[in-house]
Parts: sequence; structure tokens; C-alpha cells
Amino acid sequence: MKLYVKGNIYKMQGINSKMTERFFLNQLLLINIKIFINGQILNFYNYKVNRLFMVIVYCFMPLIISAQKICDYETIEGNVTFQGIYDINADKALLYKRAKKFIALNKFDIPIKMEFKTGTTLKILPVDKHIIYESLESGEIFGEGFFRMTYKKHDHFTMNFDYVLKIKDGKFMYVIDNFRLLEYLDGPKQFTGVFFKNNFHEEGAIIKVHRLEEFCKAKKAWRPDCDKQFKDEVAGFIAELNSIMNGADLDEDW
Repeated sequence: MKLYVKGNIYKMQGINSKMTERFFLNQLLLINIKIFINGQILNFYNYKVNRLFMVIVYCFMPLIISAQKICDYETIEGNVTFQGIYDINADKALLYKRAKKFIALNKFDIPIKMEFKTGTTLKILPVDKHIIYESLESGEIFGEGFFRMTYKKHDHFTMNFDYVLKIKDGKFMYVIDNFRLLEYLDGPKQFTGVFFKNNFHEEGAIIKVHRLEEFCKAKKAWRPDCDKQFKDEVAGFIAELNSIMNGADLDEDW
């Protein structure tokens, strides 16, 4: 939904950061207004009609804003999502090879040492399968990744996510979504070896899974330091993907 006011375009998701609601309401009370809703143009020239309509918009504006963004992250159907499409001067086979190398370098399938909230320390593998599906023919790789998170100065967390890579000649697309904050509360008292996430409950461990969207909506739950770490981690992941897909640091003739 876009609002056109005196020739200026205001996107609904930008209102909080660019202007106050009071200023927004004052702008909307101007006489000549065009409103684009789902491709339809509504013109309002009568001041009294403007006033009633804009008061209604003002009352429901927080609902409109929250429907488009969560914790200042872009969403698709209510899910925090990062996606992009890039043109690259390389064929499908080469791009697929680079994508597989990117996944290998991130070591999503390598166990990490985790100290649970109760003090139990184990080697764990936070993801079930780092590659769920792969096909050179279709040019698709689906999988699950993770990165460590610190919350309220505690480190017994990982942020898990799903990723999709789609590849064809001269182009690739990525989608990263389904973010879950995993909180490792307690591990099994007698256990050796590597602890796999899909065996947590079977082995008697306690783990909480918080969907990012719900965690963001909880009052004061998603702190500014979490927000910064999350954005930095995702930005680094995407930057590394773009770098490798463009052939950086790869000697492909070796």
C-alpha cells in the first residue's frame, strides 16, 4: 500500500523511522490526495471526507505497519525473509560448484561445543541436515544452517534457519527464512560423543525453540544487541555467498 501526498510517496513500512504519526496525519489532512490501494486510485477532494477517512487510517495504521515488518525485518506471509537474485557471468554447472563450496566452507555439518544453561558441556550438531535436497539438473539446493547467538550475555543459543539456492546459467537466487532461536537449557547427564539436535528429547535434553517472529513480538525480548548481532550475521552470510558465487578466491583451474 502506498500513499501519494502532494506528489510525495510515503511507504507504510517507513513511517516509524521517517516521520511521526502526528506529522503523517497532518499531511493526510491536506485537500488533494491520491491513494493507491491494490492498484486502485482513490481521489479525495472534499475536506470533510478527508478528515473522516484519515482518522480511520490513523487508528489502524499500527496494524498496517506491523503486518509488513517485524522487528524492522522484511517479511513474506508473516515470516522474516531475506532474498535476492543476482546476474553472474558463469554457467549453471560452475555456479552450482561454487554454491556447494560455499556450503562446505560454512561447516553447518560440523559439531560445535555448547555449554548448556545448567553447565553441561557437549559437542552438538544444531541442524538435522545441512543439505536436505540437491540437484544439479534442477539447479536447486535446500538446507538448514545456523550461527551462534548471545542473549542477555548468555551463549547457550543458536539461530537456526532454512536456506534455498536456485541456480541457472548466468543467475542465482537465494532465500533465507524460518529463523528459530534455539535455547539449550539442559543436556543429558550421562552422554558421550556428538549430540544431534534431532535426538534431544530422546536423550532427555531440554531445549526451547523460539520462532524469531514470536520472539520479536514479545515485549522487550528482542534487544538492540540481539538485533545488531542478527543483522551482522545474516549480512555476513549473504556477503560471503555473493563473493564466492562471483568467483572470489577460487582457483577453478587448479
